[in-house]
Amino acid sequence: MGRSPMCSRPSTSATYDLIQRCHKQDVTRNAGHVLLFRRYIRTCALAGGRIMVVVEPMPAPRAETERDYTILAHKREAELHYQRVVTVGLWNPPGTKIDALHILIRSGMLKAITGGTVPWTGWGLRGYLRLAPLESKIIANHAAGCKIAGVAYEACWSLLALGTDPEAEGRGLGSLAIREGLAHIDALGAPCTLEATKARPKAIYERFGWKESGSVPCGAGEVDEAGLAPAEKHTSKAELTGFTLWTMLRLPLRIATTNVSSAHVPLDDLN
Repeated sequence: MGRSPMCSRPSTSATYDLIQRCHKQDVTRNAGHVLLFRRYIRTCALAGGRIMVVVEPMPAPRAETERDYTILAHKREAELHYQRVVTVGLWNPPGTKIDALHILIRSGMLKAITGGTVPWTGWGLRGYLRLAPLESKIIANHAAGCKIAGVAYEACWSLLALGTDPEAEGRGLGSLAIREGLAHIDALGAPCTLEATKARPKAIYERFGWKESGSVPCGAGEVDEAGLAPAEKHTSKAELTGFTLWTMLRLPLRIATTNVSSAHVPLDDLN
């Protein structure tokens, strides 16, 4: 297993050698997810973010057994080595916006909204517009929490995304990625924000020093508590409770205090 803090020198080279190998039966199901994964990482890199990747060695995949592994391939002493990506952490630096139009275009994320060359497969304009008010409420929560804590929201890093392969869960790899990112941020003396949508990861983040700064109710009448749309057409809106998104703030170790209190900003129904 190895760690690859690829963003010590932020650039799109952090993702140039990501290779997706899919079994033929899995291509249709997984190709869209893989493409979105690549674009998401590229978006972070273009914004000057920090990318932490945890990988582990794997044998060279064979065509008849290839599944949907995302792997890194590189040459060492004329021999091709393969490593499977098991954990990724994406950190956004202060003063940058990953939703800036030029970044969305260069990273290809705009195609996630429009569907690209496959019509009706993207989020759609309606879906994108529904995200806009949610984003404004999240920013308002973060700004209010920072004001109470006595730090500038504009000085905050943010944990943009953290994910671990389900097969590699329970090995502390997510914590490893968090510690690497926080070591860098604490060395800069900077605060850090994030959003959590489930109680279990929220509790983990709290152990690393984040404190809740607010909450935003999301999707009441449209999605369940996991954020999923109903599979049955006849599901009543009363059953679709939606979920809570918590905004969280972590102060740098040298100025960490307990003066972060909740700054709840209500969100209008998403209907």
